[in-house]
Amino acid sequence: MADNKPGCAISNSGWRLFRLCPHLGLSAGCVQNLHNQDLQPMLRIVDEFDVT
Repeated sequence: MADNKPGCAISNSGWRLFRLCPHLGLSAGCVQNLHNQDLQPMLRIVDEFDVT
């Protein structure tokens, strides 16, 4: 992730991005070019889903 900040480690968000981005049609290259300010809102939406 570009502009990676200390609270957003690859280990924390990498798996969620790996699972989310293919559904959005985003390639690895697209994700690498996104900034933290773009990725965090996407991950917050995913976090709102209840798995139960």
